[in-house]
Amino acid sequence: CKSQEDLFDETQKIVFDGDWSEVLPGKQHSYRFKDYAPQIFMRIRKSYGAYAEDYPISLNYEPGFSVITSPGKSGSVLFYSGDGRFIMKTISRTEHKFMLKILRSYSTYMSLSPNTLLCRYYGLHRVKDPDNKKFYFVVMQNIFPDRYHISRVYDIKGCTHHRYTHEDGESKVLIVLKDLNWFKDNQSLKMTAKKRKEFMAQIKSDVEFLIKSDIMDYSLLVGIYEVTEDSPIPTSPGEVRYQGNQYMILY
Repeated sequence: CKSQEDLFDETQKIVFDGDWSEVLPGKQHSYRFKDYAPQIFMRIRKSYGAYAEDYPISLNYEPGFSVITSPGKSGSVLFYSGDGRFIMKTISRTEHKFMLKILRSYSTYMSLSPNTLLCRYYGLHRVKDPDNKKFYFVVMQNIFPDRYHISRVYDIKGCTHHRYTHEDGESKVLIVLKDLNWFKDNQSLKMTAKKRKEFMAQIKSDVEFLIKSDIMDYSLLVGIYEVTEDSPIPTSPGEVRYQGNQYMILY
């Protein structure tokens, strides 16, 4: 029986044949897949309702991955799982090492903070192709699944320098807007006094964790979608009722 500490250092390796050409262009041969701290991430997934059997099914769901253009400057590429439940993000080796470094404190914080607005990381992996080139990636919860028809998304950092996104009216891709767009669109968060107190307390707690983890580049992701009679009512901790028939989804 492995100790708790051993579980953080545990890895599992799998060799498989498959077509990952959507993720790794031109690669249709054998791959060596490495899963980091699988039992730790399984606990995190389970605590947020993504059970062990759901995870591999989603990652192998037909019709396969779809590419998302990353809104950041990191150069990372993002992919939706076939069923839209998860997002895969490529990361550098340095980012991979940092994730392992903070995994103990992250898993503890997530287990004690069911209402956290922090990103929910569900897996940390590496794929090595036939040429021995390594690709690192994380798997995250998709907070904007297809059942929510998101009309606007804002990435709020709390500053205005270089924080405006020019919108292309003909674009079919949902553009991530920024702080100055938020002000231009006259947006605001409307909530009860009780909800505001809870929300601010959670923000404070999350930020304190990020500071302790030496993470300084973070923001609040806000999604807005219109509610009709047939629309599902949001149930995630960060969701706030907004202007009658609209909801804001906050992360």
